[in-house]
Amino acid sequence: MRRLSANYVFPLIQPPIRYGIVETNNGGLVVSVIDPGGDLRETSKMEFYNGVLVPGFTSGLDPRRLAGDQVRSLARRYPRLTFHELLQWISSDGAGVFPPGDRPGSIEPGSSEGIILIQPFDFAGMQLDPRSKVFKLV
Repeated sequence: MRRLSANYVFPLIQPPIRYGIVETNNGGLVVSVIDPGGDLRETSKMEFYNGVLVPGFTSGLDPRRLAGDQVRSLARRYPRLTFHELLQWISSDGAGVFPPGDRPGSIEPGSSEGIILIQPFDFAGMQLDPRSKVFKLV
């Protein structure tokens, strides 16, 4: 069992969770998503990351594409969209950024698309930082 937390968790099926906690089993399946109400208390074996956690792709596509040129281009073209709105748009395929079937999944009990860390992240603007990099955690 792993317990992952970050400044924000973007489940996509609900608004971002400040200091959210995602528990996965040893196979990478999400067991639970916990909203601590913005008040994180570290617990044994919790992994905390300075950044944001987002779902992996349904097809296992390279997660670096979430901070790639296409996504950055969309963010520049639609500056009023928050990162959460941008992710929702991409995952619904409204943006046409990725081929069908290659979209971000969700972070919810039972999901197994993986969990991606993006850091650094512009928390003031709730958007990608020009230096953002992507790391696959699960």
